[in-house]
Amino acid sequence: MYDENDDFWDIERIMPPNVTTAFDGVDTDGVEISFGNGQADTGTPIPERRKQARAIIESFEKKTSRLLFSYKPDIRLFEEVSVFAWPTKYPFYEKFVSDGEKYYRATYNDCTYTPFFSYMPQYNQLTLGQLRYYLKWRSGLRHGHFLKTDFSYILLFIYELLNLENVSTPEKRLTALCAVWLAYRGIFPKLDNILAEWVCDFCLFHKLPPPLEKLAPILSSVTSSASLKEFYCSDINESLEKFISSSSAYRYDRSVYYQRNKELFDSHVISAAAFALSKADETQAKSSEPRKTKISRDIYSGALCVSEVKCRIDVTYYSFSRETKYKSQLSQLVKYCENGVRAHLGIKSRLSSSGLSEELQKYADEYFENNLPPSESSAEKRKKDEDKRYALYETDTSDFTTGDALEIEERSWSITRELVPDWEEETISEVKEEAADTELSPYELFISHLSELQLDILKLIYGKNVAEAEKICRKSGAILSGITDEINDIAASDTDDIIIEDEKIIEDYEQLLGDALKERGN
Repeated sequence: MYDENDDFWDIERIMPPNVTTAFDGVDTDGVEISFGNGQADTGTPIPERRKQARAIIESFEKKTSRLLFSYKPDIRLFEEVSVFAWPTKYPFYEKFVSDGEKYYRATYNDCTYTPFFSYMPQYNQLTLGQLRYYLKWRSGLRHGHFLKTDFSYILLFIYELLNLENVSTPEKRLTALCAVWLAYRGIFPKLDNILAEWVCDFCLFHKLPPPLEKLAPILSSVTSSASLKEFYCSDINESLEKFISSSSAYRYDRSVYYQRNKELFDSHVISAAAFALSKADETQAKSSEPRKTKISRDIYSGALCVSEVKCRIDVTYYSFSRETKYKSQLSQLVKYCENGVRAHLGIKSRLSSSGLSEELQKYADEYFENNLPPSESSAEKRKKDEDKRYALYETDTSDFTTGDALEIEERSWSITRELVPDWEEETISEVKEEAADTELSPYELFISHLSELQLDILKLIYGKNVAEAEKICRKSGAILSGITDEINDIAASDTDDIIIEDEKIIEDYEQLLGDALKERGN
């Protein structure tokens, strides 16, 4: 008897029938494509492809080669600036210009801070509250009141200044660019990287001189951030010095000796490096000019910019920052020049400047021989002071009798009795003897100021056991270089020089340190 429940688990019965699709038998292996000559195409030869690519590039360049104007700027290192029109027109930012012209003179006061964020801020992205606060913030900025703001509000204001050619003069808009830069760079450091480029482009496009006076407080940072550094340099020597300061990986102003000798370091380290660099290249030395360079750049890169304002600028100028063959040695040169200042101060420790060419060393030495010759070391000064002190105790060769000596002694005791009661004489004598016994040398004083960990590390380095010193530092959760820096800071304070360099005791101080360690029972 058939029971329908018997087929409950028969899955194949309820599945749709399999449909098999037959292929037409075409071989799917590689097929050779034949052309009219009956020969197989093996691909376009590489030289032919290059010709085709070159033709495409040349056709594009023809479209972009419409010269708007060319001029010789009043900038010491610049020879010519040529401005070319942007090749294509694009309408999607035109509303920004019309909105900007509409809101340019609008203000609003009765509102509170409203946050705003946009990667490419525009007026049509603002809510009513954001628009009101932007107008209030911008009005305050124009009157020298720098209210709380967001980076997107600042960008929107900058985009106004770059694009709205019909609402204000280029000079006034440049002043506003510098004002917002100076006011908010401390809160938004990325303004340095952005405006160092856009202010340069703005000035070159509008034939304006570099705003060096407006940016004077931050000019060194501006030069470091700019790709066209020479724009912010008023003369060749200044350009070279700023190039060295901004390109060297080593910062002399972070030296352990900088704060106590700031004037000497600032006056001579970079000046000596610039002197050596300019003298080393004989061609440059004869012409007093760096090599001529030409660059092409699209202005306002990364900014919201309408096609009428967007353009390409070609700049012909004299460049230190792009062509100098000594660029790779700058850091070593700055270290070597700091060593020259250290030598003048009598500091025996030296920075390593390996790899620096002998030519650059020779000219750096020439600078210091003429401008800052080495002075006596602190050890030599102490020896001279001691010689002068001992000279006071030498026998007087003049006519001097025993009676004269007795008279002087009696007079001194008489004065002593008047000033000090009899019962204090013995006490004063004891105090003097105790003071003499406890007087510390500079190196003993230095050791007495070390912590237990610092002293242990110093003794291990003195004993040339650096591996054990590193082990102890790891156990203490410290870094050996950090501990040696702390030790050097204390040594510089007490002995006028550091004592450890490259995880070794400086050779000139080994004996002095050894004597001090023994004296202190270490």
